[in-house]
Amino acid sequence: MFLRAVLFYLLAFFFTFLLGGIQQAAGINSQLTALPQWGPGVAGLLMLLIFRKDGVKLNFKLKQVSPARGFGALLLPMFPAVLIFPVVWLRQESFSLQYNLSTPLLLLLGSLALGAVGEEIGWRGYLHASLNRSLKPLASSAIVGTLWALWHFGFYQNGPVYVLLAVVAFIATSITMFAVLQDIDFNIWSASLFHYGINLSSLFYLSVINQASYMLLYAVAWVAVAAMSMVWTKQARRAGDHPGAGDSDLPGLA
Repeated sequence: MFLRAVLFYLLAFFFTFLLGGIQQAAGINSQLTALPQWGPGVAGLLMLLIFRKDGVKLNFKLKQVSPARGFGALLLPMFPAVLIFPVVWLRQESFSLQYNLSTPLLLLLGSLALGAVGEEIGWRGYLHASLNRSLKPLASSAIVGTLWALWHFGFYQNGPVYVLLAVVAFIATSITMFAVLQDIDFNIWSASLFHYGINLSSLFYLSVINQASYMLLYAVAWVAVAAMSMVWTKQARRAGDHPGAGDSDLPGLA
């Protein structure tokens, strides 16, 4: 499985750069559509095709995504953005909340939604679902979160401290996503709604998103949310009312 993960990651980078080159050559506005975000998804689809015998399948079952669950998946990742807002507000001298977008808002929102689906086919649909077969939840979440963060190569221009904080934030995010998705087999629609919620909440902080001070706040907030998700999972399992209470993987997270 380790070699599968390495191959997937290399393919994810390859298709990300390839699609980025295509977008640049075609002159497509990156705020209109972000083709590179489909790099992990294309890599995941190719891995599923090459290693069909592994039995990993993408889960697109709409019936698993009730309105309540869908809204929950969308709103939960906005909670960290709400948590850090008071600090951002109090430090207006170093945090500017103004950002000009050249793309109409509706088109931008559509682009973010498509990008979320493209990424989640790879990160959760293939990679996390595959690793979860042989690793404990915390281990698989840590690997996915680390690879997911480091795939954002634009982070590197912000320095090693920023990258390290991003890794912490993305691991915490992956732990939370596991708690939300594991009992519905990493459903792509729920994962995409969760990812979309992250994207939407990030819009407000675009002007400061490359600052290490922002990423520190963001990482701390996500660690808090991940800890709460672990406590909730453990309590729900003890109560016997968690939808995935019978899953053998859950104790590793709890």
